[in-house]
Amino acid sequence: MLYTTPLCIEIDATKRSSGFGVSSANPEYRLILDQNYNMIHNTHGETLTTVDLSHNEIGNIGAQHLADALRNHQTLTTIDLCHNQIENNGMQYLYDAFKQKKTFLKLNLEGNPGSSCTAVSAAIQIRNDKAITEMDLCGKNIDDIGIKFLTDALYNNKTLFRLNLEGNPGSYCTIVSAAIQIRNDKVFTILELSYNEIGNNGMQYLYDAFKENKTLIKLNLKQNPSNYCTAVSAAIQIQNDKILTILGLSCNEIRNNGMQYLNDALKESKTLIKLNLDGNPGSYCTVVSAAIQIQNDKAITEINLCGKNIDDIMLDFLTIALINNEVLTILELAYNEIGNNGAQYLNDVFKENKTILELNLEGNPGSYCATVSAAIQIRNDKALVTLDLSFNGIGDIGAQQLFNTLETNTVLTTLNLSHNQIGSNGAQYLYDAFKENKTLIKLNLERNPGTYCTAVSAAIQIQNDKVLTILELSYNEIGNNGMQYLYDAFKENKTLIKLNLEGNPGTYCATVSAAIQIRNDKVLTILELSYNEIGNNGMQYLYDAFKENKTLIKLNLEENPGSYCAIVSAAIQIQNDKAITEMNLCEKSIDDIKMKFLADALINNKTIIELDLSQNTIGDIGIKHLADALQNNKTLTTLKLSNNQIGHIGAKYLCDLLQTNQIITVVDLSGNHIGDTGTQYLANVLQNNPTVTELNVSRSEVNDIGVQYLADMLRNNTTITSIGLSGNQIGDIGAKYLADALQNNGTLTTLILDSYYYFRYDDDDHDKKTDKISNIGAQFLADALKNNRTLLILSLQSHQIRDSGAQQLAVALKNNKFLKELRLYNNSISIKLQNRLKTKDERFRFSKYWHHD
Repeated sequence: MLYTTPLCIEIDATKRSSGFGVSSANPEYRLILDQNYNMIHNTHGETLTTVDLSHNEIGNIGAQHLADALRNHQTLTTIDLCHNQIENNGMQYLYDAFKQKKTFLKLNLEGNPGSSCTAVSAAIQIRNDKAITEMDLCGKNIDDIGIKFLTDALYNNKTLFRLNLEGNPGSYCTIVSAAIQIRNDKVFTILELSYNEIGNNGMQYLYDAFKENKTLIKLNLKQNPSNYCTAVSAAIQIQNDKILTILGLSCNEIRNNGMQYLNDALKESKTLIKLNLDGNPGSYCTVVSAAIQIQNDKAITEINLCGKNIDDIMLDFLTIALINNEVLTILELAYNEIGNNGAQYLNDVFKENKTILELNLEGNPGSYCATVSAAIQIRNDKALVTLDLSFNGIGDIGAQQLFNTLETNTVLTTLNLSHNQIGSNGAQYLYDAFKENKTLIKLNLERNPGTYCTAVSAAIQIQNDKVLTILELSYNEIGNNGMQYLYDAFKENKTLIKLNLEGNPGTYCATVSAAIQIRNDKVLTILELSYNEIGNNGMQYLYDAFKENKTLIKLNLEENPGSYCAIVSAAIQIQNDKAITEMNLCEKSIDDIKMKFLADALINNKTIIELDLSQNTIGDIGIKHLADALQNNKTLTTLKLSNNQIGHIGAKYLCDLLQTNQIITVVDLSGNHIGDTGTQYLANVLQNNPTVTELNVSRSEVNDIGVQYLADMLRNNTTITSIGLSGNQIGDIGAKYLADALQNNGTLTTLILDSYYYFRYDDDDHDKKTDKISNIGAQFLADALKNNRTLLILSLQSHQIRDSGAQQLAVALKNNKFLKELRLYNNSISIKLQNRLKTKDERFRFSKYWHHD
């Protein structure tokens, strides 16, 4: 509690009043800081508007208690705290408590020792009195601490336009007075502040104030110590003078900080087109002058800023002005200090620009400079056909930056990127950019470290040069990856006939060179590629190329490691040699995949009569490829497929072919795995086939059941003259089926029924015997021979026919004068009987070295 004297006068503490006073000068007042007493009671009732506590000694602590008690009060308008020993700390409590109270208008702090008393009182009034327009604080001893209270209060004030602070010791007094006038006086145009000791901090205060001023056009700051004076004065003039077009500020000691004031003002200027800042030490002077010209001069098309020491930070001033410029065509920024960040700024600024044709960034340290310049020129200069970017060190990143621009360019024909540190990744970016391009003819990537560079350059030329016939690329370190670029490019080329890739490490060099020649040389008939280490991948290039070739008839690929060499050579010959009638591809390691290459070549062949594919590894899929290719063939008559891996499914594909093909006469399926099922397919299709005359299914896993299918077919077939059934599982039952068929068949002339696998000595089971025909089977056949008039040759080698069986056959031959040869080699017939039979009938054939007792 704080009591005053005297205490002899009683006060009704419960009586409400709009005013409350305690003063040592008025003994009727007392102060009781307690919630149960009148001031607080009135405070809670929100009726208190005036408090007079003058001439007490409440000091800083009392000021703090009072501030806390009244902080949230909503009706208080006036407090008198004069002569109360309140110092600056107490003043701060009071200011903080009352500065946000919108109704509080007057705080009397006269006669207190705090140096900020007058300033705090004035600050409260400035903050809350919405009608005040002038304030006189002349000679009030306001120092820099007091000025801070005023500046805080003035921040949002919109009505006060004249504040007199003359005769106060505060160093910012003149500035604060001027600032409030600059901000709030809506009519004055000239302000005189020369010789006022205004420093840099004060200048910033003025500058912040004039940002919202629209009328002041002349601010005189001469003979003030701040080195920003000229800049701030000029900034105000630039901002508000709507007819200003030329401003001379040369030799005014304007530095970079001052230049910032000018730059901010220039952003809003629409009329100033020339700003002379020559002779000022600020490094930004050049770019700020250029920026205002770029921004406002609608007639300027070229600006030269070469060698002005412009770095990335300075460039920021320039890029802001460039954003909306639509007239500039040439900007010279060579030999400055622009780095990658600055180059990126320029790239972003000009991304949508359509008018700038030349941006010269030569001699700047940024590695992106060359590519940014090039990208802008390529994008906007529709007449640009040649561009030299050599010796710029753009590297892979630069090549990537060029990618988007180059991808859509349709006019450039020559681009020099030699000596640029471009690696393989950069070469790939360039290739991707140009792979759909139709106009670029020459891309120079010489002296770059990327191993793909030469190949990419050549690929672009091959792709687009419509008159190129010879290309020299020998000894260029082109490997297989680089070779792929060349191969992809020449797919659309129709003119290149010679590509020299000699001395390059790529294993595909010979094949790519040959592939180009094969496809485009319209008179090439023979090509020698033996001993070239051509493998299967390289062979694919050749195969793709020869699809469109019509002249090459001989391709020598001997002694190359690729397993497709033979098949590709054969395919070319089949496709183009109009004189070839026989094709022998025995033992060429042809499998189902390689068969597809051959089948594609056979589709349109009209000359081959005989095709021998024996002793390969062709399976069911390979036969399907072949059958599909021969569906419409009108020339092939002989098809030899012996000793492959054809099963009954493959036999079915072949039968589907024979169903429609009426040209094939000879079918050799010996040494395969068609079995009885495959034999049945053949028998069914041959029932009514009018062309097949020879069928060989020897060593094809045919049993007596399969023989029965063939025998049934022979009863009706009138074209087959020869059947080979050697090396199968045929015994006496099978012999009977055949004998029965021979009783009625009138066309079969040759029947081979030998038993041993003596045709394939490389077979693991070559010494395994098949089922044997005995004397019983011989008897069946003998009965058939008595009536048959067409069979000329019957071979029964290596069976178990003995003397009695041989004699039955001999009896049959007495009445059969048509059979020309009966082969009984390696049977169990005695030498004595052999000699007697041969003597009587020369048609008998026996083994020369057979001895049997």
